[in-house]
Amino acid sequence: KEPSATHRLNLSKATIVASAEGTSETFDITSDDSWTVKASDAWIKVSDTTGAGDKTITVTVEANTGMEARTGTITVKGKSSGTESISVSQSRMDYVLSVDKEEIKFGESDTSVTLTITSDDDWTISTSDTWVTVSDTSGSGNKSVTVSIGQNSAISERIGEITVKGLNSNIEK
Repeated sequence: KEPSATHRLNLSKATIVASAEGTSETFDITSDDSWTVKASDAWIKVSDTTGAGDKTITVTVEANTGMEARTGTITVKGKSSGTESISVSQSRMDYVLSVDKEEIKFGESDTSVTLTITSDDDWTISTSDTWVTVSDTSGSGNKSVTVSIGQNSAISERIGEITVKGLNSNIEK
């Protein structure tokens, strides 16, 4: 801020925090000067870019469809009253974790099947069944893994469970 002895410029907030879905918020400019408002990034929209005196400004933060959180700045500059800014931060979209099969059925002669994982997260695969093995028990991003079963020497059907878990998202499939 560059203070002025003759003019004043104040903003009602210093930060805006938005979810990945986006938001619309307002802030008040209190001033006895003319001013300009500028957003640092295209995903931050302001209702007025120039004015004078007191004014309520609407800020629209567009949805963040990216995989990274982002930050920007709204700068209000008075003609003779200095500069104030608002920090804008927005979270990333939710993690994605899916598998292409909810259930795997093996026939009498089947010993393995491919399971495709779609994810933007690091993940792990686990099973407590000793007769089930997975080619990769951890990974990152999209990957196909092989699920294999040992021979069933019993007459009865076996039912096992495989869990795929996102490390950052805590999503389980």
